[in-house]
Amino acid sequence: MVKPHLRLHSGRSSPPEAAESAVRNPVTVPLGLVFPILAECLEADRTWLRDFEDESVTISADLYDIILAHQHFHRPSA
Repeated sequence: MVKPHLRLHSGRSSPPEAAESAVRNPVTVPLGLVFPILAECLEADRTWLRDFEDESVTISADLYDIILAHQHFHRPSA
């Protein structure tokens, strides 16, 4: 099985077929691969990360339940 890898956009324009292919073919990667990168970018306040705020992600129901529980129990006190 081929491991998924992240690609760096160099600023050069891609052929239209490649852009359409990326939209039609989502990539599944382990959260452990993406999380450290996202955490570092959030901490460094990388502005490009905001470009993806409206992106949808698919997570397991178990992870979603844990996120909801965390939100519930870690609300800022009034």
